[in-house]
Parts: sequence; C-alpha cells; structure tokens
Amino acid sequence: MRFIKKTDARKTASKRPARSPSRHLRKIRPGVTAFVVLMLAVTGATGVFGWTIYRSGAMDAGFQRFMDSLHQELAANGLAVREILVSGRNRTDRSVLLQAIGTETGDPILAIDLEDMHARIAALSWTRQVQVERHLPDTIFVRLVEREPVAVWQHQRTLTLIDFDGTAIHGVDTRPYSSLPLVIGEQARAYAGAFLNLLGNEPGLRKRVRAITRIGRRRWDVRFDNDIDVQLPEQDPLDAWSELARVERKTGILQRDVMTIDMRVQGQLVVRVAPATARRLRNPGRRT
Repeated sequence: MRFIKKTDARKTASKRPARSPSRHLRKIRPGVTAFVVLMLAVTGATGVFGWTIYRSGAMDAGFQRFMDSLHQELAANGLAVREILVSGRNRTDRSVLLQAIGTETGDPILAIDLEDMHARIAALSWTRQVQVERHLPDTIFVRLVEREPVAVWQHQRTLTLIDFDGTAIHGVDTRPYSSLPLVIGEQARAYAGAFLNLLGNEPGLRKRVRAITRIGRRRWDVRFDNDIDVQLPEQDPLDAWSELARVERKTGILQRDVMTIDMRVQGQLVVRVAPATARRLRNPGRRT
C-alpha cells in the first residue's frame, strides 16, 4: 500500500509518471483485451441477473461459485489489485487501516465490495470522511479526511479526545495531547469546539487556558495555567472575555495572587484573592 500525504488524488494521478506494464502490471496484457471486455459485459449482465434473484431470495451457493470463478478469471487477465493508494493519513495507524481496507495485491478488483470497505474505514476512530474508488484495471484509491482533536473530555473519570463537533475519538492515548484544554461537564463536549473558538478571539488569553467547565448546561468557567478560575456569564460571554483581556493588559490581574474572577454579572468584575493575601489586605500594618 502506498500512502500519499496532503495531495489531491486527481493531481497525483495526472502527475504520476508512466511505468512499465511488465513491472507494475498497470495495463491489461496484450491479446486478452477483447476477452476482458467480453467478460466485463458478461459480468454486468450476470450481475443484474444475480441481483434480481438475490432480491428474490433465490440466490444459491452455485451462483456464488460462478461469480467467484468469473472474478478470478478476470483477475488472471489483468483485473487484479496491484496498487492501493491512500491520501490524507496522518494519525490513523497503518496496520489498523490495512485491516479495514481488507484487500491485498492480487485480489480480483471487481470482487471488492466498496460499500463494505467504506463502512469499515468510516468506523475507525480518526476517520471523519472517507472516499473509496476503484480505478480499473488495478488500483484502489482511499482518500481520508481525519478528525482534528481540539480538547480532552473528562467524563466519569475517563479522558477522551474530542474534535470540534464534540465527536469522541475513542481508543487513543490522550497523554501526547496534554497541551490541549480539558473539557469538563456532562453536556460540555458538544459545545466545547464553538466555545474554544470564541476564546480564540483573545489569543493571548486563549493560549493560557488549561480547562473549561460547563456549568448547569448554560455557561462556562475557565481555568488558566496558574489555576485562576474565571466565571463567565451566560449572556454575552465574548464581551466578558474581551473585557478580561483589556483588564489583563492594563493591570496584569492574572499575574496576581488571585483565585477567582467572577464576571457572571454584566459590567461587574469581582475578584477573590488567596486567604493569605486577604489577611494581609485586612491588616496592612502586619507581616504574616
């Protein structure tokens, strides 16, 4: 199987240099073209007939043996898999993808069920979209669009990668993605991508976000990398977030001994400081 990364399939096909048929079996061998064309016509007619009797429930093992024999004969005359091309694979494990593709070089190319192959690949954790094509005489082309993880969802003591849409990417070790923000809350994953995009309007703050928590299915708390929690309002959280960025640029509030910044009431910013700092503020003449 050959992998193509970040390449348009049609451009790849058009730019691929011509290769010797004797080495890569890219063409049907001379002398059998008429035979193959005839057998393809027979296959088409037989396939229609076979589908009719299959729908009627009368298809038997004898007919299946006939089709298998026909596919093998066509494969022997050039219609066999010689190349499997894959584009877009970055995170999907190679062996897992091979198993999902489920075919090998030499298999009759007309016997491959593309719908089944599509379903198997679509079921893989990293697959967002997939397109499977049969390029006669001998190539299977798989075009993948993989999921992009945006956060790690914490749910019932389990950590799971999620993409922008909130789709869980199961079976993936989350440790290599520890730099992604943690998402907490029963219904949080469905809204996390959009909320993280909102936070991106202030990139200086966004890069310091360590976790976001969905509160009561209506608003968010944000935790920064120094454990300061910011309580954003249900209405107009972007306005509050922009105001926090303005205050940070002016006063450096996130660099101070602060525990919580409450912005749930529009136009108000209430700061809760650490207990030691609170005692010092209450007793400015004493050292503790």
